[in-house]
Amino acid sequence: MSRPAGDQAAAPEIDDPGCQLLLQAAIGDLPGDAPALLEHALTQVRPAAVLLRGSDTGDAARLRAVCKAHDVACLVADDLPAAVTLGADGLQQGAGLLDVAAVRARLGQAAIIGAACGGSRHAAMEAGEAGADFVAFGVPGQPVDDDLLAVVVWWHEIAVLPCLASAADVAEAAELAAAGADFIGIEPDLWTQPERLAELQAALRPAAP
Repeated sequence: MSRPAGDQAAAPEIDDPGCQLLLQAAIGDLPGDAPALLEHALTQVRPAAVLLRGSDTGDAARLRAVCKAHDVACLVADDLPAAVTLGADGLQQGAGLLDVAAVRARLGQAAIIGAACGGSRHAAMEAGEAGADFVAFGVPGQPVDDDLLAVVVWWHEIAVLPCLASAADVAEAAELAAAGADFIGIEPDLWTQPERLAELQAALRPAAP
């Protein structure tokens, strides 16, 4: 996952480029010291990006500033106006609502655009054809099950476009990496704990080609 050139340079990667972490956060659920927690996390891990959910642009701006200081892409979920206001590096939106040309027109041609597809193979194919930069399978907060693993395996076998899936713990992250996920989304209960980040990176390394 890359970022625009200039002051928005290429996003760093974890040691294993075969499968990367993506830090996710619902703005309203974060503690007041969230910027400091994110700052600490980004000294421990080099994620593909940070994905923010929620409409509080004040809190989001502080987290965006931390991302920029660490040269990490900052994406917004499901809110194009907020992404524009924030100066985000990209947007993730539901595949059925995704107008790639309109998003690029608002955020710039180098914007990172993702499509949340749930478990729909058809939606993922349509998003890829529309020019999305990645697709996301599953729903953050829901357990990884056989259906999610199956769609990740299928996508890995038939598509070049990267896919994101979310994990609630190290075991789920390892399962998704083994299935072929390119990005593993994790919530603050994982990325605010240095020992969990170390375990996650160790779990993902064997998945590299």
